[in-house]
Amino acid sequence: VTNLVSTDFIASMTFDANGDLYVGGKFTNIAGITGATNFAKYTVSSGTWSKVGTGINNQVNTITISSEGTIYIGGNFTSAGGNTNCKYIAYYNGTDWAPLSTGLNNGVLALKYHGAFLLIGGAFTNADGVNGDYICYWNGTAFKSYYDLGATELNDSVFSIDVNPNGIIIIGGHFTNAGNDPKADYVAAWRGSNWGSLMAGGLSGGLTSSIVSKVYCTSNGDIYVSGNFTY
Repeated sequence: VTNLVSTDFIASMTFDANGDLYVGGKFTNIAGITGATNFAKYTVSSGTWSKVGTGINNQVNTITISSEGTIYIGGNFTSAGGNTNCKYIAYYNGTDWAPLSTGLNNGVLALKYHGAFLLIGGAFTNADGVNGDYICYWNGTAFKSYYDLGATELNDSVFSIDVNPNGIIIIGGHFTNAGNDPKADYVAAWRGSNWGSLMAGGLSGGLTSSIVSKVYCTSNGDIYVSGNFTY
């Protein structure tokens, strides 16, 4: 990739159904393409970069694409496509970036489509206006809180979300005691009415403070985690 300087970086990469690559991060005019800033598309068949929409004013941390092909992005931006309601989250409407409601109040670090819902994790709080700290979901018209499903609110950020073959949501991040479960530190599962620990328990022992930055569920049910932890 040309035209990346030492302070630029790519934070997220996702392929669409056609096999073309989308990248998000903190960069300006990738490959010299004017406007391909913080988000861009690489068309594999032609080997060319292009911009997607306009005006993402800060870092893109995460990308997901729905089964219908809609692109969603989350990050540290507070405006996209010139719309200041695109606070930390937006989707591409085929012409430019558009908001989900009026956005969230802090950074989005993880997006994952699960059935009809878009799962959202990050550093935000009060996603629905009252509840929804660090994780919520978008039901197509509004942000919804797991608190409304009986969950105890998380106490810190969610960095990664995946779903296992049985449909169980797995999250990783900087939280502890998810669902008031003392073993659910930095990684947890959705138990239908609250968060709880994996059978293996939690993680700890980071050099400064533990973080699970990535969770990945395989087709055979195994769960991989990576981050800042030692045991």
